[in-house]
Amino acid sequence: MKKFLPLILFLTAAGLAEAGSVQFSTYYPAPFGMYDRLRLVPRAALAAPPCDPGTLYINNEAGNQLEVCNAAGDAWAPLSGGPWTQVGSDIYATDTTADVGIGTTTPDEELHVGQTLGNVALRLGDFGTDDWDLIRSVGNDSIPSGSFAIKKADASAPGITIDTTGRVGIGTTSPSEKLTVVNNNNEDSGWYAYNNTDGSDFDFNIYRAEGTSAAPLAVTSANNLGGLNFFGYDGTNFEWAVFIQAVVDGTTGADDMPGRLEFRTTPDGSNVPALRMVIKNDGNVGIGTPTPTSRLHVSAVEGDAPPGVFLDDTDITVDGGADGQFALRNKNTGTTPRISISGPGLGNEVLTVDTVNKKVGIGTSSPSEFLHLKNTSPGLRLERTDNANRNMIFFYPAGAVAAGNEVWGMGLPAAANYFTIGYDTDTSPPGTNVLNITNAGSVGIGTTDPGTNRLEVVGGPIKATGGLIIQTCTVAAADCPNPPVDGQMWLCTDC
Repeated sequence: MKKFLPLILFLTAAGLAEAGSVQFSTYYPAPFGMYDRLRLVPRAALAAPPCDPGTLYINNEAGNQLEVCNAAGDAWAPLSGGPWTQVGSDIYATDTTADVGIGTTTPDEELHVGQTLGNVALRLGDFGTDDWDLIRSVGNDSIPSGSFAIKKADASAPGITIDTTGRVGIGTTSPSEKLTVVNNNNEDSGWYAYNNTDGSDFDFNIYRAEGTSAAPLAVTSANNLGGLNFFGYDGTNFEWAVFIQAVVDGTTGADDMPGRLEFRTTPDGSNVPALRMVIKNDGNVGIGTPTPTSRLHVSAVEGDAPPGVFLDDTDITVDGGADGQFALRNKNTGTTPRISISGPGLGNEVLTVDTVNKKVGIGTSSPSEFLHLKNTSPGLRLERTDNANRNMIFFYPAGAVAAGNEVWGMGLPAAANYFTIGYDTDTSPPGTNVLNITNAGSVGIGTTDPGTNRLEVVGGPIKATGGLIIQTCTVAAADCPNPPVDGQMWLCTDC
């Protein structure tokens, strides 16, 4: 049975002055029951205002959007569909100040997504393998409850996790520091920075202050500014291996921030790094000492090996300017290793040490003796600063020093004006003076004071093999024989 209820409505066509009619029908087509239906036919074009207030119009150009003429009759407006409005392919909340909730009836923000049965996630992508999920965890998927994670949709573990304390993990869901990076994919872990603009460098900055971030205070001497730690796994725990640290190195002030770098390594058998090298605020470098007193200060504890500086086929060049340069070189001459100190230029050796034959050359690069001096005017000068001290050269025998195996020496005794050659069982005075030469040219054997005699012998005879000639003549008469005859003795009476 079908019933018709004809109803004629006068509608003003958009932008037209003519009226049309709309028919409403109610009917009962079995077995569906009754339907109420209103049919509006889209128009190809929407006439510009003015329009009749309340007029409905289907705008075919806007994707069959239903629009209504406003109360003033001066504008067409999309007809709101409850809390949402659609304009073409765009959908937005009708009330732009309202908060939108998904999974919650009490949204706190512009968009609030939540649920109680599992992780809250937002997926971004094009339904492919490169989709990404933003997750607020409730404890599922091995992500600690309360953490925020970012992961690929097809990955089993997140790439980035932020826990409830604000710590960030890359490659881990359990960061232990403000930034924790873990790599389990057998790939290199590193940091790559690239900048293609001149004058705009990429820097890694660490800031340190006393007080708080809102009210910072000046740092003071010995305050740690930051460090870089390296740990290795010993099979049970991660142990401290290397530590590089920046420290305030003096009193700070306005535009004044002295600093030093400290380098520490852990010795074998320990898990605590020890200071190895320091660079002070004045540029001095200390190896084995925290207080270097020169540009490079190397210090070693007695017994350390090696205790010094080892050069392997390399040079140390000290450059004090064009006139102050010299080089310490470890060089080979044929099969003979040697160390040389030279001035500017590679061939200007001043001192050479033959490390195989244990010979030292000054002025020569090929020493032939234990000490070899070579120059156009070679000489050896020993100068004392006062007469209260000896100025001696000592010659030691092989084996123990004792009677019959004495130390011989030559030089200037303390507070004396003669040169002596003598011996003793040690190098302490007085010893036994064998031969002495005064500053007047007199020679004493067995005496340190030959007086006015050119030669004075004390303590024994004089033996002359082949004869002893004593002249007897006068200088004034010029009758002294020259040469004397062997076996004769001449006495000079006016010498």
